[in-house]
Amino acid sequence: MGGGLGLLPKRLDFYQHLSEKIPADMTLITGKNEKLYRKLHGRFKNIHVLGYVKNIEAYFLRSDLVITKPGGITTFEAIYSETPILALNPTMRQEKYNAEFITKHEIGKTFILENDARDAERIAALICNNTQIEHYKQRMRQMKKTYAACTMTELINELTTALPLGGTLHDEIFSFNF
Repeated sequence: MGGGLGLLPKRLDFYQHLSEKIPADMTLITGKNEKLYRKLHGRFKNIHVLGYVKNIEAYFLRSDLVITKPGGITTFEAIYSETPILALNPTMRQEKYNAEFITKHEIGKTFILENDARDAERIAALICNNTQIEHYKQRMRQMKKTYAACTMTELINELTTALPLGGTLHDEIFSFNF
């Protein structure tokens, strides 16, 4: 899933390797990236390509893993639906904070994509590791229970003190995205 803008890898080889290595049906949501949608739609037997969808929560709920850029809304939608996250290539400051949050709280993993074949193998290994996926889901359940009793102020305070912001909260408030 590439967010509303469809920020996903654009190389066909990447998806070819995924299609070959992952023994499952996958749904790829390209968001508003119509060029990527046209490029990938109908090309791979086990990859179902969709454009922008309004019912994204339904896709989270029936997924074993969401592979995405680590945006704030996506991260918390995944936590809410208890769908582990594989955060790809965090580049913007907020994405890096979110990727650190995902890793620190053991609700998913972060990959920097470097080699299509090797990356597809790493992704396949994670998807096929039921023990690890269940661990991430359990951590999400624990996180939801912990934060359910907190006020939003307490949650924001805990998150801002847990992440290395590189400045004061006042300095970071407009770029902080968890």
